Amino acid sequence: MAFNRFSGRVALVTGGGSGIGAAIALRLAGEGATTVIAGRNEEKLSRTVTQAPEGSTIVQRTTDVRDEAAVIELIDGTVEVYGRLDVSPSARPTRCGTTMAGPPTVPPEALRKAWPPASLSNTARTVSAPMTCTPASSIPPE
Repeated sequence: MAFNRFSGRVALVTGGGSGIGAAIALRLAGEGATTVIAGRNEEKLSRTVTQAPEGSTIVQRTTDVRDEAAVIELIDGTVEVYGRLDVSPSARPTRCGTTMAGPPTVPPEALRKAWPPASLSNTARTVSAPMTCTPASSIPPE
């Protein structure tokens, strides 16, 4: 069931290798978004890519979202390749300390760079949800 509500949009889904993250990525891709999935387990990410609906685009990036520099590189790389970032739900337990959607270890300056105020007015959908507050030490390994 393709509605193309996200046609022409770019989505970045953390935790895209399994569970809710994979389901979100597959749905966004099925609705037309170019979808970048990130996670630590390359095999799980690859499995999600192979499940992509016909004609959709899901690109995997092996990234540890607990590493601030890696997340900044992920966001910058996505914007560099696709010229935009429209949707970024977070599907992994996260650290405390942010009120914005997206990987919570990213400093606000990096999020402003990815989503400058002028571009937000042109954004189809920006997911904004309360973030789960989980100490990094309690995030289970994949």
